[in-house]
Amino acid sequence: MKYLYAILLSFLIISKTFANDWQNTWIRAVEFCDDKKFEEALNMFNIAIVQMEDIKDVNHPYIYVDRARLNLMLENNEATLIDLEIALKNEMISKFDRTRAYVTRLMARSRLGMEAGVLEDLKNVGESLENKPIIEETKDYIIIRNMSDCECYAKLMSSYFINSEKCSSENDIKMLSSNICIIKKSCNCGCKKVKDENSKNNTKIQDNRNMNGTAIDGCKSMCDRVAISGTALCSKWFKTSRCQIACAVAACELQKGCYWCCEGGDFYQKCIKPFEFLQDYIKAPCDPAWD
Repeated sequence: MKYLYAILLSFLIISKTFANDWQNTWIRAVEFCDDKKFEEALNMFNIAIVQMEDIKDVNHPYIYVDRARLNLMLENNEATLIDLEIALKNEMISKFDRTRAYVTRLMARSRLGMEAGVLEDLKNVGESLENKPIIEETKDYIIIRNMSDCECYAKLMSSYFINSEKCSSENDIKMLSSNICIIKKSCNCGCKKVKDENSKNNTKIQDNRNMNGTAIDGCKSMCDRVAISGTALCSKWFKTSRCQIACAVAACELQKGCYWCCEGGDFYQKCIKPFEFLQDYIKAPCDPAWD
């Protein structure tokens, strides 16, 4: 009996040791990432996942998201999608890691030219994100709350507001330490201006809104193309998930606003054209980083 008890105790100790092994290996992986030793980190992630799967641990799907983030940075896009499929099917995945998984899959799908998947994940990111940027407008100001603190994102958005003539210069844009951005408008412009101008001419509005279904669908298809192109730039420029999420939310909001413009008049000039030159706003991506 004592012998049986000793065997059982030894088994429990060994099992506990193996259970901790994958987490110790995972720690080494994230430390390698922090030191920018990415190939070594990938090797440690691979070992950690094998160790975890050997003991049939299904309670920590975040490790697949972690490896997917690293593979995305290393441009192993197909491998990225495999890990994310495993993670997103797991009911134990947290809200935080679900958002990380969606934006990572969005970036990988964009690089692989999976356009339907890009549109799907743009929506997924927007719906899963709890603290996404919130844009409000007054007569004289545009206010963005929960603004990303990513330096590249702030530069991109500042360039957009200036080039779309929503404000006159960088002096009109104030970034507060509380992650609130306040933009002083140069005019009552953009899609809202188009709508206000068209409201003076009921016949013109009626003509715009009585466009046949084919024309409206074609217009919205162009909106989708803009969102897809914007996502491609997100995947090119931004490396950290927080910056990619902020950029994806911007692309999603652009898409929604563009849909509205399809029925409001001169949508191309006011809502699409400013984004055609986004690639000129930022000349280089953020420094590669794993998160």
